[in-house]
Amino acid sequence: METVLDGYLGRLGDRTNRQAINSLCTITRMYILRVLFPVLLLAGSAVAACGAGLSSCNGQCYSTAANTCALDYNGKLQLCPLNFGSCSGACYSISQYHCDGGVLKQGAATAANAATTKAAAATTTKAATTSKAATTSTTKAATTSKAATTSAAATTTAAVVVSPVAAATNSFPTQTADLRIINNCKSTLWFEARYGGSGLPLPGYSTTATQALPGSYVDYTIPATGLSGSRFWAKYGCDSNGKNCQIGDQMQYYPGGGCPTNGCTPPVDSLFEATWGCKPGSSCNSGNPTTWFDTSQVDGYTIPYKLTANGATNKCDCSGTNCGFSGIDASTLDLSRCPSGDDLSNNGAFTSVTSSGTNYALKSIDLRLINSLNQIIGCMSPCKRLNYGTPYGLGQSESTGSTLWMCCPTPDASNCLTSQGCVTPDECRAGPIETTKYVEAVHDMAKGVYAYSYDDGVGLHACPAGTVTYTMEFCPSGSSSYPYQFSWSVRVVNGNTTFECDRVVTVRQWLFRAHARRRFSVPEPIFFFNMRSVAILLCLIVSAAAWGSLGHRIVASVAQGQLSSSSLQYLSQLLQGQNTVKTLSDLAPLPDQYGDDTGIAGRWSKPEHFVNVPRDATAYDDSYCGNFCTVSAIRNYTSLLTQELEQPYPCSFGKTDEPCPVEFLTHFVGDVHQPLHVGYKDDAGGNAITVTFFGAPQNYFGDAYNLHSVWDSAMIEKWNYRLNTATAAVNQWIQANPDMASSFSNSTEPADWATESLQITANQVYSQDFSSQPDVGEDYFDRMMPLIVQRLAAAGLRLATIINSITSSRR
Repeated sequence: METVLDGYLGRLGDRTNRQAINSLCTITRMYILRVLFPVLLLAGSAVAACGAGLSSCNGQCYSTAANTCALDYNGKLQLCPLNFGSCSGACYSISQYHCDGGVLKQGAATAANAATTKAAAATTTKAATTSKAATTSTTKAATTSKAATTSAAATTTAAVVVSPVAAATNSFPTQTADLRIINNCKSTLWFEARYGGSGLPLPGYSTTATQALPGSYVDYTIPATGLSGSRFWAKYGCDSNGKNCQIGDQMQYYPGGGCPTNGCTPPVDSLFEATWGCKPGSSCNSGNPTTWFDTSQVDGYTIPYKLTANGATNKCDCSGTNCGFSGIDASTLDLSRCPSGDDLSNNGAFTSVTSSGTNYALKSIDLRLINSLNQIIGCMSPCKRLNYGTPYGLGQSESTGSTLWMCCPTPDASNCLTSQGCVTPDECRAGPIETTKYVEAVHDMAKGVYAYSYDDGVGLHACPAGTVTYTMEFCPSGSSSYPYQFSWSVRVVNGNTTFECDRVVTVRQWLFRAHARRRFSVPEPIFFFNMRSVAILLCLIVSAAAWGSLGHRIVASVAQGQLSSSSLQYLSQLLQGQNTVKTLSDLAPLPDQYGDDTGIAGRWSKPEHFVNVPRDATAYDDSYCGNFCTVSAIRNYTSLLTQELEQPYPCSFGKTDEPCPVEFLTHFVGDVHQPLHVGYKDDAGGNAITVTFFGAPQNYFGDAYNLHSVWDSAMIEKWNYRLNTATAAVNQWIQANPDMASSFSNSTEPADWATESLQITANQVYSQDFSSQPDVGEDYFDRMMPLIVQRLAAAGLRLATIINSITSSRR
């Protein structure tokens, strides 16, 4: 084929025609991969013995009127409903989703791809039918009926992700699966489904994790013979493979094992667990006719949810003649109510515990799990906070002290003594765990839910197997948002009134920073106002304010911590005689103050803060730089700083003073790592794209938000306003990712950094259609902020590498 096409292309000099032929080649290759390959694969493989009217797919029998044999992205065959495709083990509606590199995304594929996908589905079905016919002719008639019966349970064993329609519209297809889990949250979740002590995937499933976009659901069908010890929960903040989640990685990955860099996260996830009985008609039903289930917060909680049941619920939870199960409503689970200071001292019987060399007073233990975005993503139960290992828990033994009473272990029910590390169920219920703030809050927010061990009188439910289906909805209507963002508070610290909006800043500091923007003057009499009222007012508006210097100061602070002693000495000489500029962090934001005003020496530097590229650019090229750009500026000021090495020229920072090399170098290294500073020329690096930020059209100073300003300042400010804690969070990321951090430090070419930023701009920044969805909200923020932290880390490490390299040869 290629020889024929090459000859044809040789006779065509027109570029347009060549592009058309290249497209034809692409379509042909897709046809071979998606259509002919499945036919050959099916024809050459052993197929199951199926009954009349049934086909075979990867060893499973199915009806072609209801199902299709889809080719997954990974090259495997997957049994799915009719008109569905397969993506990394999950079936999906091809009219609502498409599979992009193994990742399920909203929206149907392009016309060409959609046609190819449908053709592939039709061809695999036809091929399976052909294989079925061949198999049927060689199968004994006596096995036909048995095969047909066996196939019924196999037709719905795949997780099914369907149209992202809000559950409230009741527009989901009628549920036939045993369990449906719905994601009604604003962010993408990954649903984990496991069973048994080793956490295996459910029978018939190739993986444990299934991606659930906002508004979608996953259906699970349980074998007719039942299943013991199944657990289902949601993971949040995961990568495109459902790994490295902020919360939810409570068990090692399957397949392959392993945990994130910092270890598996605590098993605090909002959880549905069940031991499924044998369904009616199965051989084991008479001996195991009941499904036992609960939703458990014994270890903690994360996302609010609601569990409903359909079917013979009037036969559930029978006590004598009284029966009935009306569901579990935990929609009011709220992470803001997770105790920041719970009394785990057993009424003062135990005073403290020691973990990793630190002493913790049991009178007030913080149960909150807080991520790097200053969000509460989980609440640990008293038991789990005490017995889980560091860094999440305190690593205490369950058999002694306060942990014994918070966890209530029962190693030997026949001979249970507290002196032997054992607490009976009755002793547990009458003990201190029942009166903890955590248990009281869970019982108040989620009635009918386990909150601690032996909470059976509240939590455990039973229904006849196979007669009831269950639906668990995360973030149901009316629930609190997830994750929880800290709210403001007002307090007095060392005589200064402070307010907290995800951080603590003195009112005088806030006014100083606002005045530094020179947008308005602040009369001194304001300090005679009621400071509590001023704090509250400022807290309501500060979330919309953008301090453009913070990102640069974080980069500089990270770099300062990586400087060698020789570099620190050199910096001290450059900054000698300065009263207000003592560190890289102090000088980092200064170049942004240079504008077009007459008399400011650095006004010519404005073009050096960025580089604009054409829309079709895939990598930085020096031809995009022109006379000035941030890449050439970094090279220039690296050279100038090197030239001054032996005779440092002290910096001055007045309006008429020429900016010094270390000032510009520090700033421009930060600039090139902000993706939109290597942005598209046609929208001015995002400046021409008007957006709102969490619903607000402008910041406190009246500046309208645009995409560039949101990336420059707004998202960082919302993440963490305090320089020290923001820098600590970035340094924590560096410590947790040593290999990537090392690669950052070893990369010394500014052009490569610009290419990185350009690729992020192309693949991540514009992942939302701002023309139809102009608000930068929770989902976009949660997806982009980890990437921003990574870019801040890369900039800081590379700035330190440059300066350390310059001073390494200093005499």
